[in-house]
Amino acid sequence: SPSVSNSTLGRRPGTSTRPDGRRRGPLLLGGGADRPMKDPARPRRSHWVLKKVLRQRDAYVSEAAGIPPSAAWSGSMGFTDDRLPLIGWLKAGLFVAAAYNGYGGAYTQAAAQAAAEAILSGIVPSWMPQDIFSPRRFLSRPPAATAA
Repeated sequence: SPSVSNSTLGRRPGTSTRPDGRRRGPLLLGGGADRPMKDPARPRRSHWVLKKVLRQRDAYVSEAAGIPPSAAWSGSMGFTDDRLPLIGWLKAGLFVAAAYNGYGGAYTQAAAQAAAEAILSGIVPSWMPQDIFSPRRFLSRPPAATAA
């Protein structure tokens, strides 16, 4: 899976003070896919993507030009063959909400709500159709039972 680099503007999380003394809030920027991960257990931030994100930031927010990011990180992006996320029960006791195909911001809140409702009631809500989102749709055989 490709890695993603992100950066935030400011010296620490929350608000900070600009060089001219005015207060500012954080600016969160997201990078894009840049390369497959060799070892998902040890993701590495891409300096190429970080430089690209900072150039884009400077083009849109000229006041931020030259200010180093307060944080930058990388992470993997999960993709499915049908480009739909995995949201639902994989097996008893294991609810999956993953593989957002680069659209995590749009899917995570609905996935969290579905997970909460399913875990509390034992049933995935009808507004999260399992024929579309179930992680079981990719299985050729049922998963092993949960060990007691």
